[in-house]
Amino acid sequence: MTPSHRVVATEGDVAAFLWFDGGMSCVVTGRTDEARLPTIAQAVDEQVRGLAPDRRQP
Repeated sequence: MTPSHRVVATEGDVAAFLWFDGGMSCVVTGRTDEARLPTIAQAVDEQVRGLAPDRRQP
């Protein structure tokens, strides 16, 4: 993921990771450690772009 802008924010026990890439913006939120969100965001970005391996069961 090579986003043009990234933001990590927290409020209470909820963290958010926001990124803009080209004409698309995405946000991942959850009750997790904010240091973990960039890894989760990377997986989301790969799925959106069709780069992630297909993990569906046959």
